[in-house]
Amino acid sequence: MIPVRERAEAKINLSLEVIGLRADGYHDIVTIFQTVDLADSIKATPAESISLAVDDAELDTPSNLATRAAKALRSATRTSAGVRLALAKRIPTAAGLGGGSADAAATLRACARLWAVPLSRARDVASDLGADVTFLIDGGTALGAGRGERLTPIVTPTAYAVIVSPAIRIESKTARAYGSLRRDDFTSGERTHALARELDVGNLTALADAPNAFRRVASDIFPGIDDVQRAFAASGAPWTRLSGAGPSLFTVIADPEHAAAVGRRLTGRVRNATIFVARVTDRGTGVE
Repeated sequence: MIPVRERAEAKINLSLEVIGLRADGYHDIVTIFQTVDLADSIKATPAESISLAVDDAELDTPSNLATRAAKALRSATRTSAGVRLALAKRIPTAAGLGGGSADAAATLRACARLWAVPLSRARDVASDLGADVTFLIDGGTALGAGRGERLTPIVTPTAYAVIVSPAIRIESKTARAYGSLRRDDFTSGERTHALARELDVGNLTALADAPNAFRRVASDIFPGIDDVQRAFAASGAPWTRLSGAGPSLFTVIADPEHAAAVGRRLTGRVRNATIFVARVTDRGTGVE
């Protein structure tokens, strides 16, 4: 059988509010997810067992989320089929861009195709692997609530994201970021709901006022991140936002030439970081 290939697209959070701590230890959030065409690549080949080869040695472990995704789908569907996965990484790891979740979502789509499993079963499995995985099964632009798994698609803008991913890696980053939040960092989610309504009518300028609950704590957790934000401003970015819990920062620009120019200027101003200019993508663009 011919191998199946899937693109594992990164995500940014156009807005992110944390509502509060839940009884199960997680946090309720309201966010706007957005996929971009910065992507890893998954090749899935039929096999008797489940295995993974990845071009980043640090990620080549049994706990890799792509391997877990394949095993979870096989268990849920009670199939005896296996898969040999080959993962080519491009999305920076632990960067707030959902790289591991994107790989898991792409793996679920690939295995569903190989094993003739309805994509709805892959979506069911995704919810157990993480809220970002649930969103990244389909991608595009969506309002996320609950842990982020309750999704409402909204209109995808025609735009480009300029992303700076600093080479900062913090152990247990997400747990540390959530643990650093104070009560006054929690908000109602209404600003994000209002932004979703503006995006639905094509008002891209409303993104300038979007919140991110982690922006305050990011300055303490990620050394030099404030310098990156100043570099964005000096490079002609209209605004700058943290993606997820960081450390990646981004802006969104409608004009591709303006976006490219900001990316070029940032290249001369930011060190020890990877810079991407990526097109915003709609739902269902991950299939190769």
